Amino acid sequence: MSRLLKAAGDTLFSPSVSKPLYSTHYPTSLFQKSLIVAGSTLISAFRPLRTDMVGALGETTGIQALEYVRNQMVLSKQGNEILKERPNIDEKVNPQFWEYISTLPPDTFGGAYYKFMSSNGFIASERPPVRFVDDEELAYIMFRYRQTHDYFHVLADLPPSVYAEIIVKWIEFFQTRLPMTLLSGAAAPFTQLTFEQQKELATVFIPWAFDTGRNCNFLMSVYFEKYYLDKPVEQVRKELNFKIAPRSNLV
Repeated sequence: MSRLLKAAGDTLFSPSVSKPLYSTHYPTSLFQKSLIVAGSTLISAFRPLRTDMVGALGETTGIQALEYVRNQMVLSKQGNEILKERPNIDEKVNPQFWEYISTLPPDTFGGAYYKFMSSNGFIASERPPVRFVDDEELAYIMFRYRQTHDYFHVLADLPPSVYAEIIVKWIEFFQTRLPMTLLSGAAAPFTQLTFEQQKELATVFIPWAFDTGRNCNFLMSVYFEKYYLDKPVEQVRKELNFKIAPRSNLV
């Protein structure tokens, strides 16, 4: 009996791995992960723009979804290239990327992305690091998901408003199955949106996200930086079978 109790205690309170698996990794126990889930769930539901809390929730609840994403990525040439080459668009790591896209016309995908980021004062390094994923490759996939989040905004032609963030979370859910995208998409509207916006979200944008998310290319397998930056954004949408978001004065 004592051995069973000790084993249960070790499982609950001991970190799942003995040492960090990557530079930003913070090994945690099942108990610690449970506390992170509880706290980040509560904060994320009321403050969907708290990327640190949304990120922590994604890392502690999304392992099966990340495995699903990896399984999808290895099925395609570009997905395998991403996993092998591990592109990183952090401006501190890859300033050449930003120098290049700053020269592209605004109607190209790279130019549109640069305009979206620069006009809103965003920088790629603002994304919180991955800390709680106990698998080095899955941690990179979560990192990649965060870096490509704003690509979704460009493809959908949606601003970085709270309403638009919620809409993007729905299409991300239908693509990746990450639980935190569903939580943000389903819970945040009750505290962040007006009744008119809630109604429009349910009748217009969630059906659009479902249709587009299920029928377009698997976007985590798209090597945007290597194959799409200099292409017209409309052509990129067409190649990826991605429908632009419906127009609305409420977004």
